[in-house]
Amino acid sequence: MHPTLIDTNLLGLIIYLSSYRFFMILAMTVAVIGSYWLIKKSELNLRRSLIILITTIIAFLLGARPVSYTHLTLPTIYSV
Repeated sequence: MHPTLIDTNLLGLIIYLSSYRFFMILAMTVAVIGSYWLIKKSELNLRRSLIILITTIIAFLLGARPVSYTHLTLPTIYSV
């Protein structure tokens, strides 16, 4: 379902990267860097802001797969 971007064997280590995983990592990186930049720029309480940022990262990682799975299976269920 997700196209493969990288599928190689490097010194016995299999490296596989699907488009879904690539864009998930890219989105997380942009969100973390952008949020950190906004926190520093607005001079908010750094400790509180980092706790919120870490909670958001954990929620994203836990929720990304179930949402993707539901999104992919629902059209199939409704078409039957």
